[in-house]
Amino acid sequence: MDRGNRILFTIVGAVLLIAGLAVGFAGFGLIPPVDSSTRLLPDSVRGRWHDWGVGAWIVAAAVGVLLAVLGVLLVRGQFRSGRGRPMPDLLLTDPALTSPSRGVRPANPVAAPAEDDGAGAGAVAAGGDDERGTGPGRTRVRTAALVHGFERDLARHPKVRRVNVLLAGDAGAPRVYARLELRSGVDVSHVQAYLSESLARFTATTGLAPTDVDVVVQLTDRDQLRVH
Repeated sequence: MDRGNRILFTIVGAVLLIAGLAVGFAGFGLIPPVDSSTRLLPDSVRGRWHDWGVGAWIVAAAVGVLLAVLGVLLVRGQFRSGRGRPMPDLLLTDPALTSPSRGVRPANPVAAPAEDDGAGAGAVAAGGDDERGTGPGRTRVRTAALVHGFERDLARHPKVRRVNVLLAGDAGAPRVYARLELRSGVDVSHVQAYLSESLARFTATTGLAPTDVDVVVQLTDRDQLRVH
């Protein structure tokens, strides 16, 4: 959701909160200039309220619950990306080790630490009876590690100041959403070519072929030194 939209709703929420607190404090006599016995509603409204009896409280409670639900949905809509759920972790299996017809349970394989080439390598956890895998012959690939590797590869470009990547969908049809904050004086076409190369490295390393790539580019004049 647009940042300006979030700021607007934040301001509206702050105003309503302050107004509610002010009424509450006045009712408890915590605001000296305001008489705590002052009636908030006119006599006609209060008379109608008392005429309705219990039904008035039921209606007020129903309206309150409805407004609360609508408020939660509104806030949720401000922070949801609308891009679907993040892609779940990948689980790869080796039929030679997981086949029940072998009869003999093989020893857990021990994998050497993988080197991170910046495009997702090193995200693979060796299959084993621990939290990384689900048994011999099975390898779990953390989606968070794939995202981190992809972000590191994109951040190597000298004109990329900040990058954020999201992988959504599933392994059969993954979707890539990226937001790049670029430094001033950048050649956007050059960054686009670098992004294509980084995406090709990501595909070659992970075996995932994104069906949709959505990139948002933001330019900034705040050049800062990069800390390695």
